[in-house]
Amino acid sequence: MNIKKIFLIICLFNAFIFAQSLTSIQYKTLKHSLVITLNFNQPLQNNQIFKSPKNYLEIKQISPVKAFRKNFDSFFHTLYVFSYKQNLYIAPRGDTPLELNYQIKNKSLILTYTPLLKNHSTISSWQYLMIILILLILIAFLYYIKRYTKPQVYQSYQTKKFFIDQKHFILDIYIQNRHYIVLGAPKGYLLLDKVDSIQAPKQDNTETRTHQPKKSFSSPFKSLVRKIKNIKNNEVNAKKSL
Repeated sequence: MNIKKIFLIICLFNAFIFAQSLTSIQYKTLKHSLVITLNFNQPLQNNQIFKSPKNYLEIKQISPVKAFRKNFDSFFHTLYVFSYKQNLYIAPRGDTPLELNYQIKNKSLILTYTPLLKNHSTISSWQYLMIILILLILIAFLYYIKRYTKPQVYQSYQTKKFFIDQKHFILDIYIQNRHYIVLGAPKGYLLLDKVDSIQAPKQDNTETRTHQPKKSFSSPFKSLVRKIKNIKNNEVNAKKSL
């Protein structure tokens, strides 16, 4: 019985002597991250390290250490280091969400904590491609409109005024191959007639402007003006004869 106890004590002692143990911890605060270096007496293996969703780090088969905590003035307040059942735990505590990356280098484990903004979002490569594709489609659509859509040209209008007397006149308005005959008086205007034009005056293809009317343009309306003048003259002569 005593031999079994002695053998068990020797096995536990050898396991303690040859087990991996934490020798030191180093801290380095950068502008946007915190780097913690854990130094061990033996190199670590990847299968010994487990990371939880809350960025707690568990390192298996590490000799127990005395629990301690480290306070920081950076993006998280406190770092807890403690042991439980031959496992070493590294647990940061704070209000800011963190992103943890670690790297094994010889006998050291390098931990890098980076704060995440509350509205932090990442855009993947396919989303960038979709944005570029939408912009290209929009540019092509605008080019098509500019290249193949003809600008709307508004037809110009022409006016010609034929005076009957000092207060009355006939106004000839030509627009869209049609003549509008308007009687002008001090009290207002009166539309007398609408006459379709057989041949419209030539228009400049490069710009819209008012053209000078040809002689034939006003000839049908000169007779109308003469008739109105004759009527007014007859009225005046009749009054004089009385």
